[in-house]
Amino acid sequence: MTQDYLASQNQVNTQKNREGFASRLLFFLKGFVYSCFSGSFYRQAVRKRLLSAVVFFLVFTFLMTVISTAQLAFNLYQAGDEIRAAYARGEIPVIEIRDGVAYVEGDQPFVWASKRRIVAIDTTGTIRRIDTDAYSEGLLLTRTELHALNKDGYQVIPLRALHESFGNPIILDESHVLQLWQKFLLVVVLVAFIAIGIWNALIRFMYLTLLGLVIWGIVSLKRKIGFAPILITGLYAVVPVIYLRFVLGLIHIDFPGLYTLLLLVAWGLALWAVLRTLPGEAPEPPPEELPSI
Repeated sequence: MTQDYLASQNQVNTQKNREGFASRLLFFLKGFVYSCFSGSFYRQAVRKRLLSAVVFFLVFTFLMTVISTAQLAFNLYQAGDEIRAAYARGEIPVIEIRDGVAYVEGDQPFVWASKRRIVAIDTTGTIRRIDTDAYSEGLLLTRTELHALNKDGYQVIPLRALHESFGNPIILDESHVLQLWQKFLLVVVLVAFIAIGIWNALIRFMYLTLLGLVIWGIVSLKRKIGFAPILITGLYAVVPVIYLRFVLGLIHIDFPGLYTLLLLVAWGLALWAVLRTLPGEAPEPPPEELPSI
């Protein structure tokens, strides 16, 4: 009898654990949708542990990072296709640097300019320097030199010096340029993933915590409440803000402070829904002063 009872209890406990996990998973998934409109969702969220909201926030920001990085990688990949098409149309010349001298196939000078930036290739001597009055950034390849203009100033590098790092000869044709572009793409995507991840997770969490302390101080003037419900509400309120910013971006609506403005509105509405039913006490009034004798 005892063994049968223990076996039945184990089955009951296992079933409860499964139901508990399914319930937690369902609530976790609700955070991606119900946080946008459901006041009851926020009222349930503040009754759970702060760790659950932090884990959801980290997963959400990780997905944001993956999507942003994938979009960047796609754009860079398309740029590679444009480079390949430009070579096919003969718009980009084939360059060979041998013994410190550049040899270029195609019409010269080749000039690509956009606003304050320029890239030029000219071994004929027509263009000898970058016009610093017209451009703030640029590259110019001449017969024996590489001119670079950036915020650090104007630099002239003899082409012979490039052989120490890139060998002799240096050939920049379609295959070599695309190989370099693929390596560049991998490095940029990796660095971007790390940087975007730090911004989305760490920086946003620190900002939410600081803003939450301010909101907690304001709310505490009217009602006695812990900091955890305030922060939990903010961690979930980020979700509709990110969705709304994406939609506004599609119609080119953006300005400094928009994220904070939307966050304060969403956070305020969520707190209003929570505080209507969350038990709490008004802050104790200051002690009355004794009458002077």
